Amino acid sequence: MTESKRKHMVLLLLLMIIPMIILGSINVVSAADRSDVTYDEVLANFRNVRAGRIGRNNLYRSQHPANNTNRSLYANALLEQNRIWTVLNLSDSKSGLDKLINENIVGSSYYYKTLYKKGRIYTAGISKYQNDAFYRTRIVASLKFFVKNKGPYLVHCNAGRERTGMVILVLESLMGASYNYMVDDYAQSFVNMNGYSRTAAQKEAILRVNEGLSFITGKIGVLNWSKINLVPNTELFLRQGGMSVAEIAALKKNLSVSYPNRDVRLKSLCR
Repeated sequence: MTESKRKHMVLLLLLMIIPMIILGSINVVSAADRSDVTYDEVLANFRNVRAGRIGRNNLYRSQHPANNTNRSLYANALLEQNRIWTVLNLSDSKSGLDKLINENIVGSSYYYKTLYKKGRIYTAGISKYQNDAFYRTRIVASLKFFVKNKGPYLVHCNAGRERTGMVILVLESLMGASYNYMVDDYAQSFVNMNGYSRTAAQKEAILRVNEGLSFITGKIGVLNWSKINLVPNTELFLRQGGMSVAEIAALKKNLSVSYPNRDVRLKSLCR
C-alpha cells in the first residue's frame, strides 16, 4: 500500500470515529444528570412520558428513529424494545418518509419500517412550530390518529425537541400533568441533544413551556401555571382545532390505558 493510500485510509477512519467520540462525550455528561435513564435512551432522546393520568408505558417521545443518523439506530431499537405500536411522525411528509424508508437502513430489526408498512405511522409534515390557528389544526389532525389507534404511542420529529415538545405538552396538559413535570420533561431534550447543564436546560424549558401553555390556553402573562386547571383549556384548544367532544373523550381513554413493563413484554416474545 502506498503512503498516499495509507494517509487516505487514516483520514477516513478519523472522519468516522471523531463524530462518535464527540457524540459520546456530550451524552455521557448528559446521562449523569438523570440516574433513571440509560445511555441508549439519552442518545435517542427517548423516554416514557409518566405524567398525570397517562397510563403506564403508554406514551413515549424520541428523536427520529429513521433519519439515517447514529442516534436513529438507538431510537429504532428502543421503539421495538418497548413494543410501541402507533407513531406520530411530526417532521416528515409521506413522500419524505417514503424516501427515508427506501434509501436508509433504520436498524437491524427494521421495526420502524415494519410499522410504516402496516399503516401504524402518521406523517404530519409539520416544518416548524408556530403558535397560530393553522398550527393548532395540524396538531389536532395528527392527534386524531391516536384517537383511532391503540398504543403504546410514540411522538417524534427530527430531534424530538420543539415540535415533539409542543405536542407532548398538549397531551400532558390534557391528562393533568403538573407544571413542574412539563418543565423537567422539556428540559431533558436540551440535556440529551444539546449537552446543556441541568440548570441551563431548565431555564430554556421554562421559556418554551410557558410559551406553549400560552398558545394552548390563550392566556398571556401567567405567573403561576400551577394554579390553572389546564384540562378544560386543552379540551377547548382541541375542539377549536376540529376535534369533537367524543374524539377528545376517546383520546383521553386511549392515553389512560396502562401496558406491561418492557421486560414482561420481551419475555413473552421469547417464549
